Amino acid sequence: MTAYGTFALRMSEHLSLEPAILGGMIVLTADDALRLPDAGEESGIHVAGVDAFEPSEVSNGTFVQPSMGHGIDFSYEDEVRGTVDALHSCAAARALIESRRHPGLHFEVVFDE
Repeated sequence: MTAYGTFALRMSEHLSLEPAILGGMIVLTADDALRLPDAGEESGIHVAGVDAFEPSEVSNGTFVQPSMGHGIDFSYEDEVRGTVDALHSCAAARALIESRRHPGLHFEVVFDE
């Protein structure tokens, strides 16, 4: 299984539907995106910022913070690598999310060796 495939599989545990995988892109609905793990120590996901959503639109206000940039930057630190099989050889992985006009979000998973 590809690294992004494993990422999608692990993320799907928090989603209502299995995400569609097209190349390196993982397509989720906006509702599904809100079901991703909360940012914080337990999840190991750190949200750099997003302006596609306002905090009031997200069930957990700590999940996103407005910023000047577009999309959400998820940074997986070393302690998180062990929870995702395909990341064992990666120093970090980022999922860049950009909002589109249609109801959905595109997750582009980029692995930094």
